[in-house]
Amino acid sequence: MNNRLSIVFLVLALILGACSKKPDTAENQDPFNAFEISKDFIKDNLTEPAVATAKWPPFSDPNCKAIFDKESQLWIVKSYVDADAQNIIRIRARMNYTVKLKYIGNAQWQLIDWNWTGLSIIKKA
Repeated sequence: MNNRLSIVFLVLALILGACSKKPDTAENQDPFNAFEISKDFIKDNLTEPAVATAKWPPFSDPNCKAIFDKESQLWIVKSYVDADAQNIIRIRARMNYTVKLKYIGNAQWQLIDWNWTGLSIIKKA
């Protein structure tokens, strides 16, 4: 009898657990995931030596935001990267960016748009 009762409780727990799982939609994604994916897209667009020297803020930084826009069904991530920037002179800079991402399901993301939104010189290297 105890074994049967244990099996019934186990089956009920499995059914309830399966029913409580959120659907795999853009709105149900964790903002941290959108932030991490945005970093990957930005890394792909940094040039050397910026990639090697890039320092990313933690997601808890008040300047990092990942917001889901219900109307467009897009994640909008605003953050920055601290990296070497070379033009005429080598400088250490904080480059602000905005990335728009679309979650297409099954842990897959699509880059919709991105741009640099500001540059602050930290120091001349």
